[in-house]
Amino acid sequence: GSERLLNDAGLRRVTDWIGYVRLSLSIWAGNKNPTQRHVIKLLRIQFMAHLYFDTETYSEVDLKSAGTPRYAESPTTEITIAQWAVDDGEVVVEDLTGRQPPSAALQSLLADDEVTLVIHNSAFDRAVGRHVWGIELPTERIQDTMVIAMLHGLPGGLDKLGQILGLPQDQQKDRRGAQLIQLFCKPRPKNHKLRRATRETHPSEWAEFLEYARQDIVTMRALYARLPSGNTALEHSLWCLDQRINDRGFLVDTELAEAAVKARRRAKANLASRVQELTDDAVRSATQRDQLLQFVLKEYQIEDLRASTIRTALESGDMPPDVRELLDIRLKAGRNTVGKYQALLRAVSSDGRLRNTLQFSGATRTARWSGRVFQPQNLMRPNMKAHEIEQAIEMLKHGAEQWLYPDTTNVIGNAVRGSIVAAPGKKLCIADLANIEGRGLAWLADEKWKLQAFRDYDAGIGSDLYQVAYARSFGIKPADATGEKRQIGKTMELALGYAGGVNAFLTFAAVYRTDLNAMAANVLATADETTIRDARSMMEWAKKQDRLLGLAEDTYVACEILKSNWR
Repeated sequence: GSERLLNDAGLRRVTDWIGYVRLSLSIWAGNKNPTQRHVIKLLRIQFMAHLYFDTETYSEVDLKSAGTPRYAESPTTEITIAQWAVDDGEVVVEDLTGRQPPSAALQSLLADDEVTLVIHNSAFDRAVGRHVWGIELPTERIQDTMVIAMLHGLPGGLDKLGQILGLPQDQQKDRRGAQLIQLFCKPRPKNHKLRRATRETHPSEWAEFLEYARQDIVTMRALYARLPSGNTALEHSLWCLDQRINDRGFLVDTELAEAAVKARRRAKANLASRVQELTDDAVRSATQRDQLLQFVLKEYQIEDLRASTIRTALESGDMPPDVRELLDIRLKAGRNTVGKYQALLRAVSSDGRLRNTLQFSGATRTARWSGRVFQPQNLMRPNMKAHEIEQAIEMLKHGAEQWLYPDTTNVIGNAVRGSIVAAPGKKLCIADLANIEGRGLAWLADEKWKLQAFRDYDAGIGSDLYQVAYARSFGIKPADATGEKRQIGKTMELALGYAGGVNAFLTFAAVYRTDLNAMAANVLATADETTIRDARSMMEWAKKQDRLLGLAEDTYVACEILKSNWR
C-alpha cells in the first residue's frame, strides 16, 4: 500500500476517496432511499480496485442453439483458461487444463467485495462460474462492457467495438480467435478420428490460444477506458434486476413442446401426401418450390410463391379448386409454428425452467429489451379463444389434434403461449403498460387534448383511446367505435406514430387482421373531397415509385387518408 501511494495515480486515488466520502456522507445524510444507496455503490465502484476477468471454456453442448444456462450446467462443460488483470497490472493467463481450480489469488479477488469486476458479457461467465467452480459473482459488483456499449447504441462484440472506438492495433481483439475457439472449445467434427483438440495434441495452436486469451483482457481494459462512463445508478439497478429475472427464468411445459413437435411432423406428412394426390405425384411436398410453381403455372398464372403473393391470389377467387388447395397447403407448410417449441426444448434447463431469454438493451437504437433463444417477446397472436386453446393443448398432448382441427399448424401456433406456465403452488400473472407508445408520443408532441384524454380514461371517466382514434377519423361517437372499428383505431394508434405511414399501417393491419378493403369503402364514403384528392396524389406518386405495397389503389388512398387525418 505504501508503495502505491508514492506515485501520482496513488495520490489521485486518495484525493478521489476523500471526495467520494464527502459526497456519500452528504447524500446519505439527506435520504436513505434505495436509489441513493445505489448511487453510493456506483461511486464506490469507480474508486475500488478493478479486476478485468474472462474465461475460455470447452463443452460438447452447442452454445448457440442451447443457450448459456443449458451450456453451463452440462457435465461436459469446463473452464480451460482464466485470464485476468487488476487495474493496469500485468495480464495473468491461467491454463486450467484437466479441470484444475483457479489460483488462490484469483479466487480471493473474485470473492472480495471491495473489488469491482469488469467483464464482457458477464451473464456467460457468471453462469459457468456458478456451475463449474461453484462461485457466485454478484451483479452489483459487475461493470459489463457489453451492456455499457449496447446501452449507448454501440454493438456488443469486442472486435467491432475495438474498431469503432479506434483502439490501436495492439489493443484490438485477435482476429485469429474465432479459429482457435472452433478448435479448442468444441468437439472435433464427427468424421475426425481426434474427438478433441488439447494443448497436448496441438501445442503450438494452444500457445496462440493463451495469447488470444491475454489479448482479450487488453482489449476489454482499453474499451472500458474509452466507453462512455458506466451505467447510471438507475440503469445499473435495472440491469441487476434484469439479471435476476434471467437467472430465475420461467417454468415451461415441455410435454406440450414435445407434443407440438410430433404434431407438426404428422401434419407435414399429411400435407405432403395431399400434395402428391393433387399433383398426381408430380410434386412430392409443398416445400418443393420450383416443382410446385411449375405445376401451378399450368393451371393458373402466379408470379412466385411468396406468402403475400399467395394470399393475394387466394383472395381473387377465380382459380381452379385444386390450385387453391395447393396454394393453401403451401401457406400452411411454410409456417414455422414449431420453431419456438424446438428452441425451447434445446435450451430448457434440467429443472424445467428456461433462462436468459431477455437481452438488456438488446435493441441498440431504443435500448429496449430484445429476445434470445425462445424469443418470448415475439409469440403468435392467438386467433382462437382461450377455452379453445386449452382444449387444443389437451388434444395435442394426446396426439389427437387432427380429429378436431384440420389446420394443425394454426393450432400449434395458438398453443405456444401455453408453454409458459406457473410453477406448482404459484400463480402466473401478466402485466402490460397500456398504450405506452401513444402516451409517450402525445407527451413528446405536447398534444394537450390527448394527454387529457388519457387522464380521463385512467380516471374511468373517458373513452378508450383506440375508440377515440377511430371516432375522430370517421366523425362518430367513441362509444360507437366497437369491435372491428376499435381494431382499426388500434392499428392507427400503434402504426402511425413515430413516422409510421401506409407501410406501417399495412404491417399492423396484418397483425390485427383488419379487412382493409372493407375499411377503404367506409373511409372513402366519409372523407371530404380535399382529403381524398391529396391522398390520391400521394397514391399516384407511390404508384410511379412502385410502392403500392400490393394494395388496390382505393385501399392505398384510404390508408393515406387515415394517416393524414390521424396526424
